[in-house]
Amino acid sequence: MKKIFTSLFLLCVLSTAVWADDIDKTLIFVDANGTEVADGSVIEVTTLEDDGWGGQMMPTGLKVKNTSSSDVTMSVAYNIQRMDNGNFQICFPSSCIYKSTTGEYETTTGSVKASKTSDLAAEWIPAEYGEMNVVLQIVYYKYNAVTKKYTKSGDGPTATVKFNYSENSGVNVLNSDAELNNANAKTYNLAGQRVNGAAYKGIVIKNGRKMLNR
Repeated sequence: MKKIFTSLFLLCVLSTAVWADDIDKTLIFVDANGTEVADGSVIEVTTLEDDGWGGQMMPTGLKVKNTSSSDVTMSVAYNIQRMDNGNFQICFPSSCIYKSTTGEYETTTGSVKASKTSDLAAEWIPAEYGEMNVVLQIVYYKYNAVTKKYTKSGDGPTATVKFNYSENSGVNVLNSDAELNNANAKTYNLAGQRVNGAAYKGIVIKNGRKMLNR
């Protein structure tokens, strides 16, 4: 009986390892420094950042990197498991989505260019002290020539982000010329909502100035 149990245990371990290897890593999560975030990682965020409008937010710092030589169509599925207050926003691939309740959601689809990295622009905007947890997952899509629509073709890596806003949370403020003139600085529409500066069309506010994105 002991040998049978041991064999079954080893089989389960091997099956789990094979399943883990089946995760499609054509697209991966990376941090602000471009370092890969391993599938299933848990990231803890305790630092706030000035949003440029007199408010504060807690960015995930996550980006999506295309490791292939071809463009890849994808979306981000996200499960908000806890949100004590405020709202969670994600501006990917081109439009911003705001949610203030727990639940399962998904962004619109978009393309990540070959060998490029795209910022998720995902953050929790707390209204007061509290916690917020969200699980993010890359979802692959492919074009169906028959239906002429994009359909889901597989799942990619996941990452769990746990936010904790307390009296001990630090605050990062953009105050240097290098930061304020950064070409990748955060971009907002006229309603004060953060948008994807590379894809949003119309009048935006960037680095404190109004400009037209064509």
